[in-house]
Amino acid sequence: MKTLVVIPVYNESETLKVVLEKVAKYVDGIVLVDDGSQPSMKSLAKGHDVFYLRHKINLGQGAALDTGTRFALSQGADLIIHMDADDQHDSAYIPAMIQQMKDTDTDIIIGSRFLDKEVQSNIPALRKFILKGAVYLNFITTGVKMTDAHNGFRIMNKKAASVMRFTENRMAYATEILDIIRRNKLKVGEIAQKVKYTDYSLEKGQKNINAVNILFDIISKKIFR
Repeated sequence: MKTLVVIPVYNESETLKVVLEKVAKYVDGIVLVDDGSQPSMKSLAKGHDVFYLRHKINLGQGAALDTGTRFALSQGADLIIHMDADDQHDSAYIPAMIQQMKDTDTDIIIGSRFLDKEVQSNIPALRKFILKGAVYLNFITTGVKMTDAHNGFRIMNKKAASVMRFTENRMAYATEILDIIRRNKLKVGEIAQKVKYTDYSLEKGQKNINAVNILFDIISKKIFR
């Protein structure tokens, strides 16, 4: 099964090369979507089996993943993985994710920081509180109950990828995924994953205050769609 990983990148020059080196040994190719980085990240992609795509301006992670997923499908991918470029996600989990897809009839498997008590022990307290609250918000707004919210490490088959068309350009896309799962009756699973929190990843990653912005985006869409 041809497996491609889609990695959106925005000014992650400090970690990108390391991430690409780690990921390359587990997949058949990497789709790197440079979401308006200044300067571009193209030079850092050299030496790897990478398809380099670029947005001229920063559109947001949802838009970058939409671009990358469409491209991966056009390249004949059977399985598509989404992961971040800030080295939070451990690529060593990829074989287990692929194996779980092969062993089950799920269409999409999403990483969870809350399936294993030991795994969740390293999550900053405020981040854990916000993520737990977001789980309930996601369930209320989408009807899909998961143990984690806004985990960017996931794997899907062609059936799921073909309907993952994001209208939320930024971080609210992660809740939109659950809406897409519900509307298309996709079979979803979870897999325990530890996320590595560093000063760099916390600075580059989603800020806690963004939870308010995401909430506003979700509610606005529900009211005005």
